[in-house]
Amino acid sequence: MNLNQLLEKGGYVEAGYAEKTISWTNDEGEEFEFVVQIKKEMTAKDHEVIYLGLDANRRRSDAQDDSVLARRVHRMVKIYNEETKEFEPVPLHVANRMKTSLLFAICTAFEGAEVPPESEEEAEKN
Repeated sequence: MNLNQLLEKGGYVEAGYAEKTISWTNDEGEEFEFVVQIKKEMTAKDHEVIYLGLDANRRRSDAQDDSVLARRVHRMVKIYNEETKEFEPVPLHVANRMKTSLLFAICTAFEGAEVPPESEEEAEKN
């Protein structure tokens, strides 16, 4: 097997986003619904930033207080802006200030958002 064959068999990260609607209830009991896009697959860079806390230069981030949940939302989620009609990334400094309940609500959208790799039989049909 060579590199091209490995990549053809699923070695590339699936590009794109899955759209999900999320419900969240604030401290006053008000319920809100909003739409997000979740990356279909995590890249190696996403993994390094989220779980290892590395910055763009592969060094430990200066922000030692960054939350893993906040980094995950920052790297993997875009929130729909009804005014601009566009999906916008969540800045890390904003994600770090979000209520834990909101971060958890967003992170629940990861379930089912990732596209499972095709089996060999399905790939042959396509």
